[in-house]
Amino acid sequence: MTPYPLEIVGIMTCFTINFIHRLKGRNVTLRFNYSKHTGYDISLKGDSRYAKTAKLSNGKTIQEEFSESIKHLPELEPEKYYPYLLSVYKQWAYENPLLLKELLYKALSNRNCIRDKLAVGVLSHARALVQILNEWY
Repeated sequence: MTPYPLEIVGIMTCFTINFIHRLKGRNVTLRFNYSKHTGYDISLKGDSRYAKTAKLSNGKTIQEEFSESIKHLPELEPEKYYPYLLSVYKQWAYENPLLLKELLYKALSNRNCIRDKLAVGVLSHARALVQILNEWY
């Protein structure tokens, strides 16, 4: 949970979104990045509301939904599984717009960077969230 009351998070989020829209009007593009070493930590050791244990509306975790979506696939290179992870995170983002906006604010206050320090290889949860932030904002 956030250390701030929900009202304050909402105010900070609204301020951040308005700030971004004003910047975009001036042809300033914000780009978010992901890393294993720097940025706002969304791993299980950090803010786990964004990690693979985050719940979807169907009651499953992101990891359970991802595992179900790829279990019928043949053995592939890890990079080939990334679109499935991204689609699960997009579903989570549609269902949790306030959490996504809060993540946006936290990424902005951490030099536009999100990290998943427990990520192994290309299947990084931070990578999926960064791609969503870059597409949506």
